[in-house]
Amino acid sequence: MRHFGRITILSLAFLVSVSTFFLRGQELPSLPKAPEVVTSSLPNGIQYYLVKNTASSGFADFALVQKGRVSEASSRNALTNLQHFQKSKPYQYLAKLGVGYEKDGYVRNEGDATVFKFSDVPVSKLGPRDTVLLMLFDLCELSSESQAIIVAGDIDIEAVKQRMDVFSMMVTPRNAAQPLTRDDWTASTETQYSVVNFRSSTEARLGVIFHSDRTPAKAMGSIQPLVSENYARQLGVLGVNRLERAFRRAELPYTDASFDFKGSADGPGPEECSFGITVSIDDAPEAVALLARVFSTLSNEDVSLAEYRNARDKQILSSALSPDSYSNADWVRVCTSSYLYGSNLASPQTRKSFFLDRSMDSKLELQFFNEFKRAFLGGQKTLSFMHYSPLLPHFEIASDVLLPIFDEAWQEAVSGGKEVYSVNRSDTLSLHLQKSKSKLKSSAPDVITGGEIWTFANGMRVIFKKTGNDKRFHYAFMLNGGLSEFPDLKYGEAAYVSDMLRLNHVAGISSRSFYDMLAANGITMSSKVGPGNFVISGSVPSNNYRLLLKSLIALANERTVDEEAFDWYRQCDRLTSSLERKSQEGVDALLDSLMCPGNKYSLHRSGAPVSDDLQQRSDRYFNDRFSHCNDGVIVIIGDI
Repeated sequence: MRHFGRITILSLAFLVSVSTFFLRGQELPSLPKAPEVVTSSLPNGIQYYLVKNTASSGFADFALVQKGRVSEASSRNALTNLQHFQKSKPYQYLAKLGVGYEKDGYVRNEGDATVFKFSDVPVSKLGPRDTVLLMLFDLCELSSESQAIIVAGDIDIEAVKQRMDVFSMMVTPRNAAQPLTRDDWTASTETQYSVVNFRSSTEARLGVIFHSDRTPAKAMGSIQPLVSENYARQLGVLGVNRLERAFRRAELPYTDASFDFKGSADGPGPEECSFGITVSIDDAPEAVALLARVFSTLSNEDVSLAEYRNARDKQILSSALSPDSYSNADWVRVCTSSYLYGSNLASPQTRKSFFLDRSMDSKLELQFFNEFKRAFLGGQKTLSFMHYSPLLPHFEIASDVLLPIFDEAWQEAVSGGKEVYSVNRSDTLSLHLQKSKSKLKSSAPDVITGGEIWTFANGMRVIFKKTGNDKRFHYAFMLNGGLSEFPDLKYGEAAYVSDMLRLNHVAGISSRSFYDMLAANGITMSSKVGPGNFVISGSVPSNNYRLLLKSLIALANERTVDEEAFDWYRQCDRLTSSLERKSQEGVDALLDSLMCPGNKYSLHRSGAPVSDDLQQRSDRYFNDRFSHCNDGVIVIIGDI
């Protein structure tokens, strides 16, 4: 499904959310509203959004969005005393229905708005549906400001509309809707800083947040926010790649290098690109300087075509793997954003089509991306410092120690000349298919999948089922013999074995280049060694099935250990393991060790250091498993 042609994208590529590109006065095409969404207003001025969504059969999510901030305490108190709930308090009724609350409870503040949300309400019977609707209308009396009711789920839209028409007669007219966006935000010329408590006293979470102007209100329903999001996420891929390379080159161990984008549809303030990385607290000053140099260089120098293509390909792959449908909670979020900020009500298929069905020339798109990057990274920036230390003044650490280091390193990078970042890309010609072929021995229906099972003369089996029409398929290459076959497995090692397959040269190229090559061709590949089997799985474009087969053969037959990558993995794992011990994963690992002491097949990290010879023993294990491919099975499900 193609909603946007090449001419449309070319003509609108300049229209990104930063003000540098917004062409005032020019009308932009609006994204089509999803057909399952019905929106209008009741006679008393209350707006409503009704979404027919059968993702959760028999359930729906209900929400009331009130413009104007009300204290969460008073809003929660309302759930103990509403006009039509005298015999049974509202929260008691919800509990009887099994309607749980999220981490923020039933009510939360979102910017300058208040949101009541009741998730997974059973609506197969009319009683619960109508009672929760009545509860929303009672809550409307808490505010005279503009409000919207949202219902998303397995509902009869006409029946819900009729019921709302009746209930609306009990609520007096509301004030006219007012925009909640902060269009008057102005960037600061000085680096800001924020300090947040972290769960660890031995590690610090460092970050840099870049701010930019919002998408103008009149363009929120158009494709402009999607153009902005597209370039921002490409920037995220590129920035994280540079961070990881820079820290590896500086031999500074890290974990959890990440990116997050907050667009105009996600809140009332400016748009934000956030990059973060976790290091040892002792390395924080050096890491802050490195963080500044990476993004100062990225801000001031154009990105090369090769590096941009690498980031773009990974972003396209991420979009291709995004879901084709929304959950009820997703639809409530989308409708809330549309009501508060004017964002689009497009279906997930429409959004996905926009990101995938683009055919702009790479060199032309690179020009637009570089302009976007300079505008976004050249604006206001905030240094984020997260650490737990009750005895040290966090604000003084950030403002007196780290902030000067950040600013000085930023300026040094600006005046230090251009730094060249190369992207290693491998030629797929280094991979080859075997010349000898095995004949098909038999074909039979598969009773589990409803597909077919093919058995070849060499004993290899393939289970195939045709589904969907998205020109992709999912695969799983499964071999018998998991951790129980691993040589000399020690307690705590099981959690690391799966990672060892990625620490190899494949067909003469580095592991990173190998997986970059797969991503550039739209292929994902991950491995997992469980107690009883070894599985390589992922997703592939239908026209790249030959490359997948060649890659699996190379991984099995042309793999050599990368000792340098293993040493680096062990250094970074010390941080990862330390953080996990202070998280929910650490609690789970502790409980697992208490219930099953000495269980060497547990996939929880024990906190013990990675053994010196784990890579070599893993290589022997993988060689042994791949030598028994005729005892395995390949499962292929999808559009091929």
